[in-house]
Amino acid sequence: MNEMQTKNFGFLSGNVLKIIACICMAIDHVGAILFPKIRMLRIIGRIAFPIFAFMIAEGCKYTKNRLRYFLTIFLLGVCFQIVYFIAENSLTMCIFITFSLSILIIYSLDALKERIINKKSTRSIFIAFAVFCIFVVGAYAICKTVSVDYGFLGVTVPVFASLFNFRKDELSNAVIKNQTVSRLLSVLCLLIGLIVMCLTKVKIQWYCLLAVPFLILYSGKRGRYNIKYFFYAFYPVHMVVIYGISILLNLLK
Repeated sequence: MNEMQTKNFGFLSGNVLKIIACICMAIDHVGAILFPKIRMLRIIGRIAFPIFAFMIAEGCKYTKNRLRYFLTIFLLGVCFQIVYFIAENSLTMCIFITFSLSILIIYSLDALKERIINKKSTRSIFIAFAVFCIFVVGAYAICKTVSVDYGFLGVTVPVFASLFNFRKDELSNAVIKNQTVSRLLSVLCLLIGLIVMCLTKVKIQWYCLLAVPFLILYSGKRGRYNIKYFFYAFYPVHMVVIYGISILLNLLK
């Protein structure tokens, strides 16, 4: 595959994919809260999680400040968790907590991959592997102790998507240097993670595989504008609007 083919493969930017995911997520929540009997709304909503999971893996790959990226997702999760508790009286950990656990595992996996790729000492590789195992076991223990959105297997989906992700400083030594091939392998790995997750979920969850064609068309580029704060704000804003409509409808009954 030549350089021109690599640049032109895929036409959906990260921003476009996130907008698609946001729309599907909003439709899902409208179905869950306002129209629970309309199954199609919930089916459309299944598309959101795989896209967000894939973009979490991409975020881990491209972020310039890993600590800030993790803290942003984690602190948003903590804030939304408070809203969850007030609105639904539920202690189920929201999707941002799920992805926070995913990010920690991805970071530890990246550290392990970096040591293997750069042929570091056996001791260094063993330590990195031990840390990776600690984060995996820790995430599993958390998911078994408290209810986490999508559960432990949901936590692993972004990790699957990150298996063939390499940061710029690793590309020279990476086995797979072609970014288009790397992205397609990431989508394939995410698909495997989704299938494993769906095997333990209700049947409707299988519709999440509808997100895969969108991800295949991912260009590998963020998009023209940096609108990450829009995506961070969309989740709480659309939930407030939907819950507000629900309260209003109940008052009018």
